[in-house]
Amino acid sequence: MSFPVTSSVNSEALSIKQINVNYSNKYLSTHLLSLRDESWDVLILQEFSDKNRHLLTQFITTTDMFGYEEVEGIPYGMVVLSRIPMVYKQQVKLDGDKLGYLKLKFMVGNTVLTTFIAHPPSPRSKRHWQNRNTLLAALKLSTQNEKGAWLVAGDLNVVPWSSYFEWQQAQTCFGQHRYSSFMPFKKGHSILTGLPIDHCVMSEQVLLQSLVVTDFKGSDHKMLSYKISLK
Repeated sequence: MSFPVTSSVNSEALSIKQINVNYSNKYLSTHLLSLRDESWDVLILQEFSDKNRHLLTQFITTTDMFGYEEVEGIPYGMVVLSRIPMVYKQQVKLDGDKLGYLKLKFMVGNTVLTTFIAHPPSPRSKRHWQNRNTLLAALKLSTQNEKGAWLVAGDLNVVPWSSYFEWQQAQTCFGQHRYSSFMPFKKGHSILTGLPIDHCVMSEQVLLQSLVVTDFKGSDHKMLSYKISLK
């Protein structure tokens, strides 16, 4: 699914791909070989096991990376590869290494784009539900305090109609084009049986140009591929 540009923009499109790969995905090596040869500017990988860190060596000379060189392991199971300059990297800790998110800044032409990347716990217990809500609230506050262009990306484990999803629908990929990104059932995959829990949320300075949602073998999530431009 995709849609054309409807607004004028002042910069070239920035291509982003994001996917919850699944910690035990046996097809990950094949996926990375394919993605290495595809056209994108930023690649966001979630549920990436530290045991698979060696698979990232093929990107060392061609991308800036977050996650590969971290001594304590890949924070929150998240790896970010960038073919544009990554000028700022921060692991924001809410509860030590157990709960938090990434704050990265990219140079898009002459403009800095602040990107918040998160994967809150799946709310399958009261504690996980509370931690998810805590992380979502922290993300919301961070975007409110950010003065420049910003983007939130990741498997947020919340549907956009939840009261804990506090961003306006118009700011989100889902709000501009309906999709399903997570399938809780192994059979009967459709937009009616899936849930939109993988998100991209944008500030007013960011325009969504296109969005494509595709299958990702070995994961129960779909990959979001989208292009954005800065006003």
